[in-house]
Amino acid sequence: MLFTGLEMIALVDCNNFYVSCERLFNPRLESLPVIVLSNNDSCVVSRSNEAKTLGIPMGAPFFSIEKIVRSAEVKFLSSNYALYADISSRVLSVLADFGFPLEQYSIDEAFMDVSACPRKNLQALSVDFLQRIRQWTGIPVSVGIAESKTLAKIAGSIAKKKNTIQTEVFEDPIVLDEILGRTPCSDLWGVGARFAKRLSAKGICTALELRDAAPSVLRSAIGVQAQRTAMELAGENCMAMEEIPPPRKSVCVSRSFSRPVSEMEEIAEALSSYSSGASAKLRKDGLLAAEISIFLLERRINGIAASRSLSYSLPEATNSAPLLISAAKNLLEKIFVPGISYVKAGVILLELSSAKNRQGTLFGDESLQKTEKVSCIIDSIREKYGKYSISYASEGFGKNWEMRRNFRSPSYTGDWNSLPVCR
Repeated sequence: MLFTGLEMIALVDCNNFYVSCERLFNPRLESLPVIVLSNNDSCVVSRSNEAKTLGIPMGAPFFSIEKIVRSAEVKFLSSNYALYADISSRVLSVLADFGFPLEQYSIDEAFMDVSACPRKNLQALSVDFLQRIRQWTGIPVSVGIAESKTLAKIAGSIAKKKNTIQTEVFEDPIVLDEILGRTPCSDLWGVGARFAKRLSAKGICTALELRDAAPSVLRSAIGVQAQRTAMELAGENCMAMEEIPPPRKSVCVSRSFSRPVSEMEEIAEALSSYSSGASAKLRKDGLLAAEISIFLLERRINGIAASRSLSYSLPEATNSAPLLISAAKNLLEKIFVPGISYVKAGVILLELSSAKNRQGTLFGDESLQKTEKVSCIIDSIREKYGKYSISYASEGFGKNWEMRRNFRSPSYTGDWNSLPVCR
């Protein structure tokens, strides 16, 4: 493999991100085993290195590790996604200050095109990423730099395992061959278990074997995806940077209930809350929806869980929360079956279009624009005073159906009343 130096991609990955966010405002968690749980406090979605050492696997149901948690005094917290999203945006703003093309890949990862940086300065640049993010946000990160996104992912994984400065820059072709030779295909970005099994059947078990395999073999026996991954491993970047995220095709808000729900009033409250949240996402992205769909998931009986769904085409595309709430409740009345317990519900907004290019109707509805303005005012109030400062009455007050988050930390950065105070 020859390094051309024409294109270099950096992957900046926040270490144990959810746990790191929790430690940021609660330093007493430092050096302790910590886990963060998913919705309804059901499964592990983030672990500190100390928790990993105890053998707690990612995705493990909490009940299956409760004995370890109790005996090792593992600290466990409910997920606080509003906090994590805010810290993520702060990390991205620090990266944006460097001036390189930036693509957010997930809430805790971002790619950067650092081709403009001289090769001799790449190592120093990676350290600068790490140190500035830690200093300005308090979040530890790992940095991997290579000629393609797939190689940058591998470099990032190696960087995470270092005990010192967690950066890795692929510069030596011989060293890279050794790394690829001991990297199983199943560990590669975008290669799932089924894909790896098909590769193994062709005698391709490592990243090095995949890179050096004949393109015709990969294309005919496995498909274009395998060929593209092989080209990425050879240093040819086949995935362009997406500095501007592609437009949404749909918006979905769904949650599992904290307990089975059989009352229509409670499900109506949940759907109202989900519709309000979905409409806020539309307004944030400057979009309108022309179709709404709701679904209900029944309680599993004898290993079988049935779902019910129904859609409705809106008279005019909108992002008005009151109108979407009303539509969701009307759909609920048509599919709700008394006597059945439901464990989950959701709202999906479809047929999205830009609010700047609104397609009006022959007889425009002035009340529609008024309700949209009201929704925007509510957005501004929530942005200033917190997500839960104001809500629609149809969302309810007790919210006994709301998912369990019994161990959630304060919002800290998203609520004036939760701001940390030095005493």
